[in-house]
Order: sequence, then structure tokens, then C-alpha cells
Amino acid sequence: MGTTDGTCATWSKSTGIPIETEELGDEGRLHWVKSKQETKKVILYCHSGAFVIPVAAGALSFLRHLQGQLETQGKFVDIAILRYSLVPEREFPTPLKQLVLAIEHLMRKGIEPSDISLIGDSAGGNLILQLFSHLLHPHPFIPRLELSSPIQAAYLMSPWVTLVDRRNNMSKYDISDILTADAINYWGNEVLKDVPEDQLSYVEPSSAPPTWWEGLNILVDHILISVGGAECLKDETILFADTFKAYHKNSSFIVQTNGLHVDPMLNFVAAETKPDNLTIIIVEWFSEML
Repeated sequence: MGTTDGTCATWSKSTGIPIETEELGDEGRLHWVKSKQETKKVILYCHSGAFVIPVAAGALSFLRHLQGQLETQGKFVDIAILRYSLVPEREFPTPLKQLVLAIEHLMRKGIEPSDISLIGDSAGGNLILQLFSHLLHPHPFIPRLELSSPIQAAYLMSPWVTLVDRRNNMSKYDISDILTADAINYWGNEVLKDVPEDQLSYVEPSSAPPTWWEGLNILVDHILISVGGAECLKDETILFADTFKAYHKNSSFIVQTNGLHVDPMLNFVAAETKPDNLTIIIVEWFSEML
């Protein structure tokens, strides 16, 4: 399975694209893929993997594709990949603390939150929602994050909003998706087993009361959420998005026709040369944001 550090190093060697690493403290790190031109714009990426699996090389190729497509439009952005700790070695709220440390680190470097965009797929999308929860309802064991301006944008790809399939909404997609409800339930129970009941809203966004997201409008300027039309998380994500959008006027939601879990990433795992339609939409969306 390897490590995020090892995957980044191997990807860098195989592609010839240099990666720079910065320490954040508390075992967190940022791995940087720098733009061809100096810029203050940053995309901070939180990877998928159910909080138990490190970053996938295909995700790094997807991010580099996004960066390269933006460069052809005269939009230059650095990519920062968060190396966060995984279950069982470290548990909630450690990854959230490491994400907070990452944003504090960027601000100390002179990068305003209004120049920071976030991308998270699956568990990474969950982690970004944990950050939003912390901004709105500071976690008792994590330092408060004081933003000097709203975060520019956040894109959540197939976000893991429901960790355990209590409503039996997932298994009907087992036949079409790359994940199964059983796998999601297993990983979800591993993540949740030591989470106190009064902190469940941080870890499982769909469990939060609807008003939990009130005030997010002034903390993040633009939000895009996507889910695959054939993936196990589809129904739960639609339910979540219907509630979430009521508290953020600049949020958009896409159901990708016949899409699988983290579908745009899969094209780069399979080394497809032609991006899918959702990838094209993602590039266009970030081009408008930057």
C-alpha cells in the first residue's frame, strides 16, 4: 500500500516533475508541485482512501493535468498535497488538525485564504467538510483557525458524507461502482469506532443538523460538489447536497451520468489520454475561480 510520501517520490521520479516538501508539525507535510510561473495561487489537495490508504499516483496526475490546463489559459497555480496521518496509527481529529496546520502554514507564507482553493475526493472531501465544521464550530481539541479572508473555492469529488449505510442507500449500486457498500461500511466503522457521539457531526457530515452549515457563506466563496450517477455514495450525497446548498448560495452540484466513485481520477489511474466531460467541467470551473 505504501505511503503518501513514497507515492509522491515515485511519481516525481517517473514523470520528471519535481516535488518540494515542507514540514507542518504533528507529522503533517505538504508536497508541492510548483507552477511554471511564480504565483500566490494555491490548490491544497486532500486525498481519498477512507483515511486508511495513502494518496494514489493517479490523483497526482489528475492534479498536474488540471494545473497544466490552467497554464494554457494563463492561469498559474501551485499544487500542495497534504500528507495527513492515517488510521489506525492516528485517528480523528488528527487529519483535521494537520489540515488546519497546512492553512496556517500557507498564511504564514503570505498566501491569503482568498488565494487558496481546496480539492478533496472521497475521504479528502470529508476532511474539507471537517474543516468547514471546525471553522463554524471550533473543535475543542484543535486550535481555532482565524481566516484573514474567505477561502476562494472548494471542490468536493464524491465526498464521503455518510460513513455507514444506515438507510440502505448504497448496496443497489454495488453492481456498477468500483466500491461496494460492504467496503464503505467496514472502513466507516473503523473511522467512527473511537469518535465520541457529540463529535459525530465533524466526521460524518450527513449526520449534522441542517443548521450546522449556517454561516459557511462568509467563510468560503465558491463550492462545487460532484458525485457519480452509478456510485454507491450517490443517494447519500444528493441528500446531503440538498441540505448543504441551502446554506451556501454559491455552491453547485453535479451528478455525473454513469459516473463511478471519484471517476475523474480513474481516467488518470488508467492513463487515459482523453479527459472525461466532468474533468473538462472541473478545469473550466477552476479557470473561472482563479
